[in-house]
Amino acid sequence: DVPVKKTEADEIIDTLKSLFDKNDAVALGEIGLDYKRITEEADRAHQRQWFERLIYLGLDVKKPIILHVREAARDAIDILQSFNRSFSNLTRTHFRGFGII
Repeated sequence: DVPVKKTEADEIIDTLKSLFDKNDAVALGEIGLDYKRITEEADRAHQRQWFERLIYLGLDVKKPIILHVREAARDAIDILQSFNRSFSNLTRTHFRGFGII
């Protein structure tokens, strides 16, 4: 087997996970998408990748997820729906466009 080199993103996720393992953290957040000042598609794609990874982390550590979504409701909803599960542990602190679901 060829060892898989960890990326900086992997290391950040591992660090966050270890913080949940060591502390009494009660939730993960705020996480989400904020397109208000981000107009470049590459930057938005980067946000979507992180959003997805952080959702996986929240599910892995079994903690509520606090969402912050601004001018990106459709993408956020699409990502959440891609998990094919219900999210009873989501809290919205800022979510413009929620009425579209």
